[in-house]
Amino acid sequence: MLIISRKPGRLANMLWILAHTMALSIDTGQRIYAPAFCSYADDFEGTYNSLICEYPPTGRPRIVPRSIRVFMSSVVSIVTRIIYRYPSVRRIVPSKISTFNVRRHKLVDALGDELTSLCRRQIVLTDGWRINHADGVERHRDLICRYLTPAKRHRDAINSVVEQARDGADLLIGVHVRQGDLRHSPHRSYIFLESSEYAMTMVSVGSEFPDKKISFLVCSDDEQNISDYAGLRVTLGPGSDVGDLYALAACDRIIATPSTFAIWASYWGKVPLFTIREKEAKFSEDKCEVSFPSYYWNESTWSDADKEEFGRRLTMPL
Repeated sequence: MLIISRKPGRLANMLWILAHTMALSIDTGQRIYAPAFCSYADDFEGTYNSLICEYPPTGRPRIVPRSIRVFMSSVVSIVTRIIYRYPSVRRIVPSKISTFNVRRHKLVDALGDELTSLCRRQIVLTDGWRINHADGVERHRDLICRYLTPAKRHRDAINSVVEQARDGADLLIGVHVRQGDLRHSPHRSYIFLESSEYAMTMVSVGSEFPDKKISFLVCSDDEQNISDYAGLRVTLGPGSDVGDLYALAACDRIIATPSTFAIWASYWGKVPLFTIREKEAKFSEDKCEVSFPSYYWNESTWSDADKEEFGRRLTMPL
């Protein structure tokens, strides 16, 4: 039994760890519990009304107040953190419960001996998100995406916005304008662009599709001013994390800087993704590809200094 006990970041990071551990469950029969996902449980069909977000789902209908799920998630997270931080506490923890700190590993093979042997014998509390079963994530895409389909209220909002954005257009391009968490970020491996800089790449799409009427669906974690996209036909996304993510998945192409958010949208919707890896990048259809949640998604572009910094953060004490 594997328990995802603490959030590895925001929504897309959480979906990644779920996808890889779900693939592990499908291939090995291990049960997965994700109390760390409880705050998002009502947003997805597979976890709606689930007590602790289990996979495979039990199939038993429940009405579980969100407050109870969030409380349970907080308790599991705190207990896990205490066990990691204070080794002396481990002596009073039942022998059938183990902890596995993924943050202290570069990358953990989901089918490797270290993790699978623990899961067979014990209840394993994990912390971190780099549990890797990339082959399974590709093979079991349909099952994973079905479980992580957004709830009906999100689908209705998404369909309304996408329908509006597609009206009169031959091609709808989703643009993930990631700014809110990067504006003052010290991480050198991430690219921050102003809205006007995203607009420059958007303008270049026209040269690739000269005979198409193109519309853009802009989804952002920061407030957007339509005037920054003057001359372009732009519709803003639904405005929620789940709504924006899956609205991008309903587009014909996606433009984004490197992020788990855009890659998940590409994976779930089978939408070709153009990744902006430098300022003033020009859109190229030849560089668009359908992505999937691979933990090597960005490291190939990093400098030695970036890799050193990322490695340092992976091994920082909790």
